[in-house]
Amino acid sequence: MPLHRLSITTMPSATCDWSLPALIAWRWALSVSMMYLLLCAGALAGAEPISFDTVVADESGGRLQESLIWAPGSPPGHGMTAAFRKTHRLETAPRQAKLRIFADCRYVLWINGSYVGRGPNRFQIRGPEYDTYDVTNTLKAGVNLFAVLAFATPEGGFWRAQRHDPGFTALLDVDGTVAWTTRDGWQCSTQTRYEKIIGSGDHLEDGVVDLRKECGPWWQADYAPAPAAWQPPTPIAGTTWGPFTASRIPLLRERRVAVQLPPGIHLPVVLQQGGKLPLQTDGVTLGYVRLVVEASDGAELRLPGRGRSRFLLKAGTQELMTLDTRGLPSRTAIEVVQGTVTITALDLIERLYPFEQVGAFTCSDPVLTQVWNLCVNTHRLLSEDAYISGALKERTEWTDNSPPSYDVTRIAFAGVNDDGTLVHADPRLLAASLRRTGLSLQKNDCVRACTSQDNTDLHTTMEDRSCEWIRGFRLHYDTTGSTDLMRELWPAIVKQLNYFLDRRTERGLVRCRDWVVWGNPLAYAQGETTTMNAFIYRALMDGAWIGRLIGRHEDEVRYEEAAMALAKAINTVLWDASTRSYFAGYFTDADLTSKNRGMAKYRFEERLQVVHHLCPPTWHANLFMLDRGPVPDERVQDVQTAAVRLAEAPSWSIMEYYYYGNLLYRMDRQDYDVAVLTFLRQGWSPMVAKNDLQTVWEMFKGGYPDHPYGMFPAWLMSTYVLGVRWEDGIPRNRKLVIEPHPGDLTEAKGVVETEVGPVPISWNIQGEHVTLTGTVPMAAALRLRSPTATINGATTSGRADGPRYVYPITAGAFTAILKTHPE
Repeated sequence: MPLHRLSITTMPSATCDWSLPALIAWRWALSVSMMYLLLCAGALAGAEPISFDTVVADESGGRLQESLIWAPGSPPGHGMTAAFRKTHRLETAPRQAKLRIFADCRYVLWINGSYVGRGPNRFQIRGPEYDTYDVTNTLKAGVNLFAVLAFATPEGGFWRAQRHDPGFTALLDVDGTVAWTTRDGWQCSTQTRYEKIIGSGDHLEDGVVDLRKECGPWWQADYAPAPAAWQPPTPIAGTTWGPFTASRIPLLRERRVAVQLPPGIHLPVVLQQGGKLPLQTDGVTLGYVRLVVEASDGAELRLPGRGRSRFLLKAGTQELMTLDTRGLPSRTAIEVVQGTVTITALDLIERLYPFEQVGAFTCSDPVLTQVWNLCVNTHRLLSEDAYISGALKERTEWTDNSPPSYDVTRIAFAGVNDDGTLVHADPRLLAASLRRTGLSLQKNDCVRACTSQDNTDLHTTMEDRSCEWIRGFRLHYDTTGSTDLMRELWPAIVKQLNYFLDRRTERGLVRCRDWVVWGNPLAYAQGETTTMNAFIYRALMDGAWIGRLIGRHEDEVRYEEAAMALAKAINTVLWDASTRSYFAGYFTDADLTSKNRGMAKYRFEERLQVVHHLCPPTWHANLFMLDRGPVPDERVQDVQTAAVRLAEAPSWSIMEYYYYGNLLYRMDRQDYDVAVLTFLRQGWSPMVAKNDLQTVWEMFKGGYPDHPYGMFPAWLMSTYVLGVRWEDGIPRNRKLVIEPHPGDLTEAKGVVETEVGPVPISWNIQGEHVTLTGTVPMAAALRLRSPTATINGATTSGRADGPRYVYPITAGAFTAILKTHPE
């Protein structure tokens, strides 16, 4: 396999004579040769090459990249399909066989006439990932047929693929030896049933599907290829893609969804022109449709969710399977547009990330119990090959899908490996998102707010989400202890941090566009805003922390010094001593007169009076200063008071509650515990009342009916109401804390998933006593409000820690009894 490297210079680090104690032992993994990150001219719209210290194509990835093929003849068209097939004889059944496969942009795979799977997962052109199937039990001694339908990125909007020339590649490994690649004896045909695939934003439309034009059942083993329809494929150069590596996530899981037909209706069903077969499920389904039908020649079907597609049938029996998955509501229908169609078999196949729900929650308030369930079901639905922004619409991987997506993973779900083993609090979707985001770096040295697509609009660059991206590396390390991802993407992290440092003003603040949450009155405003500077401070501190872990000590010093300087500027320029809170931002005359805002409704200067360039304190400014950390200790109480006082504004958006709920629980007051439950009831009760989709919403009124923004109550209720969390939220410390916040509830019980396994927990309030029971997989600490408690039958005194008292417990079952209102 040829080996390559591409290096370009990153911005030089400042030098500083400062040595730090070695905090972590590490070594470079250089056992695998380095390979360059190649660029696609035209596919990486607006992107420049970035340097990686180690960008590696694995061995199979190198073979796949060398073996790309496509249909011969005319230049490849966007949205075109191509059928590929190959037979291969095995003398004996294999002991182990693995098929590795990739296509740009998608493929469907059959072996010996049986459907095997589809893919690949969404990817950045700079870092494509191939799928691996264990086909040991699929292959047989004798002749085996491999058939693949591959198709190119379509014209029009498609938010899960970048525009690029097509290519297909695969290799079969049998008992440790490569049996074939796609350069070995494959045949190709463009006489498929698909005229042209159409991009429809969140999904691919099948377009015009005419089964009469197909060259026969070419995926079946007994098909006899017509020589005129089949020819050898054309080799494709792999140099327009970055290095190929194995998928970072397991294969998505496909499961049949129960479909209810109208009362008295059973398959087979005969439909004439204009006839419909209504379908009903228990909620939103993200999946595809598979049908077996008998039809008159030229009959036409309209399938659920494919409003722009036409399905033209031939006479006789035939099978239909929609190419792409898409979100379908709980009520939909199949319609016959013309002719006569008899539906003999119908399957709706859900295709999602292989999560198993481990967490559970019930409490004395049935509304909150149902809210938790809706949140968790929405998370399951919106976990695909990425954390997505909606199943019914968009399906984009945005950096602001997490939080709260990964928060809910951590308390409710374990991932399932291909071999069936579990990964508790599975971080792989988070890691894949971090990598794709790093590979999306733009010419301006800022990562994109959305990945795996070329669409550009006002939200392509969102500086606050870029800060959250860097924060994600810390969260990933805290969960896994691995620095590999940080090392691979360190050049992109450096460029992103330098993007902010290059925008410092003479006041020492950073000037960029504000955003964070919809209710922020300074959203879209260009200026030196408190919210954005707080986020940038945290990004610089996280960058310094990453630098220390991976041995980039000069960068560590540079970013930590920059963070301290920024914190000083914030606390000097933006502190309002008269109100003991933070101004919302500093705006120059040019900032205030600029009309290039993108969304006129966010012109804050028409609502907030700016005096001497300073915008008055807002809830968001003080909330995010507390959330991101640059508040001096002596000011924390004042800023907390200000945040609570300013929170009375009536125009909250849904994500404010996430940050505000975390803040109130951290302040650890019983009246604030009640306040959190109160606003959860008020905001989410309408979602419980209207739950035929079994999802939570993007907004309290309007917006997407299934969206990650509405999911975080599950995180709050498991982490705080049940009370299972890591000290400071960081599992790498491995200090498990049990700290219930009952609020106005009388009981709660459930299971909280953690990185070390599930923690069953329950508490009950009766009269003057609270009984807390549970089982912990490791030593933990109970943080209770009572100075004395009976722990496993022994009365003991706790160690005072703020408003709580700490009681250490060993691994295993425990019971604690304490007074409701201790003296």
